[in-house]
Amino acid sequence: MPEPEAQPATAPEPEPEPELEPEPAALSVRERLRRAGWTHAITVGTAVLAAVAAIGGLWAQAVATYWTQQTAKDQLSQSREDSQREEQAQASRVTFWLEYPPSGEGPELHVLNRSLDPVTDVFLGARRFTIGLYSAHMDGNDLPPCTERVFDTDEMVLVPRSRRAKTRGGMERFTPMRVEFKYLMFVDSHGKEWERSPTVLYDRSALRDDDPVGSISMGQPRVKEAESCGDDRS
Repeated sequence: MPEPEAQPATAPEPEPEPELEPEPAALSVRERLRRAGWTHAITVGTAVLAAVAAIGGLWAQAVATYWTQQTAKDQLSQSREDSQREEQAQASRVTFWLEYPPSGEGPELHVLNRSLDPVTDVFLGARRFTIGLYSAHMDGNDLPPCTERVFDTDEMVLVPRSRRAKTRGGMERFTPMRVEFKYLMFVDSHGKEWERSPTVLYDRSALRDDDPVGSISMGQPRVKEAESCGDDRS
């Protein structure tokens, strides 16, 4: 049998060469711009974040400073209030008021010292409408501690001293519709002068004196022991 013809040998196909990474010089202009853009964006982003962090830090510092100042102001205000409260501790327990008794007679004037120390140089001021101020010194010029004095206004007599008061009228009895007690003046145990209206306590040094046009004969009071002596209740 005839032998098969030999097939010609085929050369092996060459393997593809691996793609080479383009050299930087071979990068396209677009690629360079793209890479440069990302670099710039990262740089800008970092700067923005740093700025935001700095602003946040400044804001936090400003807030902390503000609250520190507010706390200091509050503490100073509280200290002043405590000092004022301590200074007024005795004076706030001295007061006066008019009260009508159950009998229906004329009003009674109550002068009260609820403090544990006496007050001195005590006198009252009453204004006679259309005429002027009349003053009355307390019996003995002081008010002992834990003491209440009750005066019967029916026994009070207004005595004019100035020419105008004498011209407008002579001596007259206390009349609630014509005379009003305006204040109580006294000196506390520390030597500080105070003036008390029926509702408010004043530093006497900040007020101006009125010249009395007359005086008041108060009569003899009833003396009582004060309730709640030394208590902060008004």
